[in-house]
Amino acid sequence: MGPASTWPEQSPEDGIKLATILRNQPLLEHLELRSRKWDMDGWLSATDLPHLRSLVAREDEARWLIPGRPITSLTFLEVDKVPEDNAWKELTASSTPITSLTACFIRKDSISPFLKSAAKYMGALRSIRICASSLRLEHLGI
Repeated sequence: MGPASTWPEQSPEDGIKLATILRNQPLLEHLELRSRKWDMDGWLSATDLPHLRSLVAREDEARWLIPGRPITSLTFLEVDKVPEDNAWKELTASSTPITSLTACFIRKDSISPFLKSAAKYMGALRSIRICASSLRLEHLGI
């Protein structure tokens, strides 16, 4: 069996196509964007996905999906750094407090600074989960 298959490079049209599909799902409550990075910035309006409560995504995707939506559960994928202050403002702009946070780290030295920063901006958390989405060779000392 060959190497694991990977997605081809994303074209701008891919983000537009996904935004079109999502726009037609007004009752959607949970969204996971795991396979690759999506760029839909500007393609969804604030009124799209009005019932989205749970999101699994990378920081950039979360920044344009969270504002104004009632997201209470957030899973960050591929965390390798602490979001900047302006990013936290977008990441916490849900119309309801985010109470559950999962962070999947790809760099172990990001865990403590990320959690300190999350505690500063996400005061309503009732659940925190930490996971490793992948392991890099430097984590093994190789």
